[in-house]
Amino acid sequence: MVCLSQLLRRVAVVIMDCPLVACRNCLNLTYASRNEDLIDKTWRKRDKYKARVGGKDHLYLKPKGIHRKTWERLRYKYYDAEMRGWQLAGRRDPN
Repeated sequence: MVCLSQLLRRVAVVIMDCPLVACRNCLNLTYASRNEDLIDKTWRKRDKYKARVGGKDHLYLKPKGIHRKTWERLRYKYYDAEMRGWQLAGRRDPN
């Protein structure tokens, strides 16, 4: 698709809002992850590892079909991200 507001580059997604047709770049839209601080990125990373390990119920039990080394590595990364998040949260200025 061609961005109708610039006609200079091709884009994958065009946003159509009644009279306006433009791309994300023309509307200055960003992804939510671009506005996260370091703590939010750490929590998102922790949640990603948790989902790969098997979710909240399977954090301590190895799910069927996953190698033990992979499961242990992901659990270690999960706990590492958890601890890093709490350390960063502790340093955050309350003001």
